[in-house]
Amino acid sequence: MTLVVAGVAGCGSTDAPAATSSSAQSALPAAKATARPVIAALGDIACRSDAPVTATTCQHQAVADAITRIKPESVWLLGDIQYQTGELVQFQNSFGKSFAALKNRWRPTPGNHEYFTPGAGGYFDFFGRAAGPARRGYYSFNIGSWHVVSLNANCSVVDCTSSSAQARWLRDDLKKNPSRCTAGIWHQPLFSSGEMHGNDPLVRPLWKILQSKKADLVLNGHDHDFETFVRQDANGKRDPNGMIEMVVGAGGKSFYDFAGAKPNSRVRITNAFGFLKLRLNRRSFDWSYVSKDSEVLARGSARCV
Repeated sequence: MTLVVAGVAGCGSTDAPAATSSSAQSALPAAKATARPVIAALGDIACRSDAPVTATTCQHQAVADAITRIKPESVWLLGDIQYQTGELVQFQNSFGKSFAALKNRWRPTPGNHEYFTPGAGGYFDFFGRAAGPARRGYYSFNIGSWHVVSLNANCSVVDCTSSSAQARWLRDDLKKNPSRCTAGIWHQPLFSSGEMHGNDPLVRPLWKILQSKKADLVLNGHDHDFETFVRQDANGKRDPNGMIEMVVGAGGKSFYDFAGAKPNSRVRITNAFGFLKLRLNRRSFDWSYVSKDSEVLARGSARCV
């Protein structure tokens, strides 16, 4: 594991029980709404069903088991949910089986690997109504006191410009759903220190719209690591009214190293499969990065703007 932490509260182990295989568990019922819901978020998740499990690849079952143990109210899936090409049969035989216990709690967003199947057909057929209306790949929901938008950041396929249908929908959605705390989830990060992908400027128009409505948190995947950034604007300038971005891309498939550190990068962890655990408070959130072995590797908190 490679861990770089600056200004984050101390780390420790959870008091989770010993691991059990989710394949032997029945699905958790839909969670009852709570005032301070606990969320699990992760991206870049499941290998093909016939891929071998090694220490550095295809650990999605172990991650799923760790998430199941905390019984989150919702599970946010940050794209590249099923490798390599997002075929329906692979969703059914790999991701669908590993995460079956959490089925009633999935909130997906599409990644680029989903679109390796034309029109992301496997993704939309597998998730159905949970993927939002009209197979467009963007939708919103409320949880606790928070409003959350799931966006389609596959900008080579779906228009992400400021005049696009998605951008117009986003402005309208945020106007109709004013909230003290707002989050956005999508796959490709605007900012990333990851060696494979790094920054994706095509999503900047969507970031600007969210920040104009005082959104607080953006969660992405794409680079297979964990990274957090301080509040910044769409141009990467520190801004107390900007958004906190977290890249959560070590959900099981494999690892990427970092290519140095981008400005405003605060926490960087690689070689540690895991997920982001969030507690959504009324005017703040608490977070921790939890490994597949239920060890807390980093944690912190922030208030909503």
